[in-house]
Amino acid sequence: MKILFFGLLSLMCIFTFSQQTVITLHSQIACSSCVGAGGNTSGGRGGSVYHITNLNATGSGSYRDALSQTGARYIVFDISGRIDLSSQVNLNDVNSNFTVLGQTAPQGGITITNFPVILGNNTNTDNAIFRFIRIRNGNYTGVPDVYTHNGIISRGGNGFIIDHCSFAMNDDQAISVRGVGGRFFENFTMAHNLFSENATSVIIDGNGDQSVRDVTSYRNAWKNEMHRQPNYGGITQIDHINNIHDNFENRLINLNKAGTKDANYIANYIRTGPTSPTIGPNKTQVSGSISIYTANNYHNLLATTPALDDQQLWSDFSDNALPGGDFTTTMHPILGVQMKIESAQEAFDTVRADVGANTYVSDAGVRGKYLDSYDTQLIADIDSGTQGSINDKTWTQPTLPNNTRGAGFYVDDPDLPQFFIDAHPGVTAASSVVQTYNFTHFDTGEPYTVINDAGYTAFEIYADWVARDFERIIQNGNVPENTSYSISQSISGTIIRGGNLVRSGNRTLKIVTN
Repeated sequence: MKILFFGLLSLMCIFTFSQQTVITLHSQIACSSCVGAGGNTSGGRGGSVYHITNLNATGSGSYRDALSQTGARYIVFDISGRIDLSSQVNLNDVNSNFTVLGQTAPQGGITITNFPVILGNNTNTDNAIFRFIRIRNGNYTGVPDVYTHNGIISRGGNGFIIDHCSFAMNDDQAISVRGVGGRFFENFTMAHNLFSENATSVIIDGNGDQSVRDVTSYRNAWKNEMHRQPNYGGITQIDHINNIHDNFENRLINLNKAGTKDANYIANYIRTGPTSPTIGPNKTQVSGSISIYTANNYHNLLATTPALDDQQLWSDFSDNALPGGDFTTTMHPILGVQMKIESAQEAFDTVRADVGANTYVSDAGVRGKYLDSYDTQLIADIDSGTQGSINDKTWTQPTLPNNTRGAGFYVDDPDLPQFFIDAHPGVTAASSVVQTYNFTHFDTGEPYTVINDAGYTAFEIYADWVARDFERIIQNGNVPENTSYSISQSISGTIIRGGNLVRSGNRTLKIVTN
């Protein structure tokens, strides 16, 4: 932006100007701020809307019934609280193409307990998105590796996103994905998720044959976890960027199967605990075929000053340094939809402010932040550096408020709240495609405009607005690939004759004077 002033100015004066932020969306992606290898997953786009109206384990209006449907579908929650599954939920190819929108629940959100959801049970389950839910199995028997003690499992599929979910109290893996029986698992993004006190955290396993292809881990936080953060095996490429690892035991990443090819390990924030190893916490069990780009990470013992090549953060499974041939100083091209890459310290601040299942919308259309008591304490401990127990199995599920949508929430359309219809001219139904939306920033209260050149439906814009996706775009200062924006915000500063710079936040304007 160039500002030209004519006439006489005093040596120094105060000048204030203002323009409204504008975001222009050009192409449809998974959500307007979704990124990475799974960023183009379409989920339930073009399908119906299924309303979860009760907390029952089975039956009409239940979470199980919503997942078990066929055909593309968006899954929304008209109730908040805990859903105790009575058995595992098995999904196959006919159950593909869905988006779970936990952010649509009333205050309290949704927690799933007792049994896992299994995608690709016998055949691939493709094109699946989970957002803003808590996965807390909660079962502990003292026997390790109990299959039904997982959180979410996939045994084959193409297109998968887990975003802003909270995983705890899973006495096996929080997430376990792999290609099984000759099937592939590919194009996976997990972002903004919060992990704690899961026995073995995350396994993304290609069985040494590259049956897992392209995985992005972005802006997740692992706190008080033993290891497998994640295990990556037999994968074509891994992008592990801007994550927090705080208080761990044994190791962090493990590249543990032949076939693993390329890895970007960039600007992650690592803080040890009392039982953490003091040598390279990331492990490999493969050599020769791997190419690791490792740069700008922070480790409170081994890399206190982030550097462009931090090989000291890696070792083999016997704690020996890796051969130099396993590394590259050239970043591999980022997978899928592009993201902003921050410094490790910036990422620490960004992630802890926006991680886990943390948002809801009231009946009156007011968005709010809600973290249950477990996540609230967890994030407070990340903030303060307090190190909790890694192996604690004395789990207590937090009590959640049980709220149900009022009778006036849906009026003109059964799937789109009336407050959203009333607030946006041209929107008459969930299927409406409207060019311009005016919103108010959740954090700052400032107005901004979304130009919908991509052709998203009103329902999709509503879901992204509740999730604060547009504010996330503004905060990032960039937008995903195939999406663009123009931005200008209210800026006040001192102008000095001669062309000084006026700076507001991280945006710099050149002031030109005559």
